[in-house]
Amino acid sequence: MTAALLSPVLASASFRRFRPLVLLALLLAALAVVVPAALRAAELEKAQDIKYTRAPSAPRGQPGDTAEAQWAYVDGKNNGCVSCHTASDHKSMHASPAVILACTDCHGGNEKIVADKGWAKNGVDYAGALREAHVLPKFPVAWEWPRSANPKRSYALIAREAPEFVRFINPSDYRVA
Repeated sequence: MTAALLSPVLASASFRRFRPLVLLALLLAALAVVVPAALRAAELEKAQDIKYTRAPSAPRGQPGDTAEAQWAYVDGKNNGCVSCHTASDHKSMHASPAVILACTDCHGGNEKIVADKGWAKNGVDYAGALREAHVLPKFPVAWEWPRSANPKRSYALIAREAPEFVRFINPSDYRVA
């Protein structure tokens, strides 16, 4: 019955004239419904008041006269990071062994925090070390922190974050590099 009532309206010349506007309105309404949850959460979430410490720029070189001595120094700096982050393709995340950098040289964070192998991943000690070692987001709910994967379509969210956090998740981002 509804189709019978609407067919004269849909066939009318005035409807055909406004059809693009009607379709645009329907499209905008559909987009409003499917906006990513991360963006909606960031709009609703109040930014945390975090005091950030700016990490120095990555060094041009490491202490030591040989590559072995430099790698030994970097391995010592990385002890905290690799106590949790155990699966990496390369020692410094770079394919070239000529790039001798510690994790915190690029990402920032606190390299002095070392996780105990006996800590449960969902334990209080582990969670405390996680907070102390990492640069924290201002919008942890939107980032689904402490989950390490970035949320889909995070560009608008990252634009609202502190430069220190942007550097932590992506040191090559030109806004912070």
